[in-house]
Amino acid sequence: MDKPLILITEEARDETFAMVNSILDKYKLPCALYEPIFAEAHHQLLEGKRKELESAKQSYYNDIKAGEEEKP
Repeated sequence: MDKPLILITEEARDETFAMVNSILDKYKLPCALYEPIFAEAHHQLLEGKRKELESAKQSYYNDIKAGEEEKP
């Protein structure tokens, strides 16, 4: 049985926060200095999401088109 997506998401969340906390602890910089770093990371995530959504849409519509072409 495959692990449910909600469990995978929770594990990824926990690992992400652990990593962030480790970096904060390692460099001991004021949190305000991390704001532009996190803003850039957020921007990159949004761009990745946009690309994934566009790819999923294109694949879906290609599958529909291929299915219609197979019908007599």
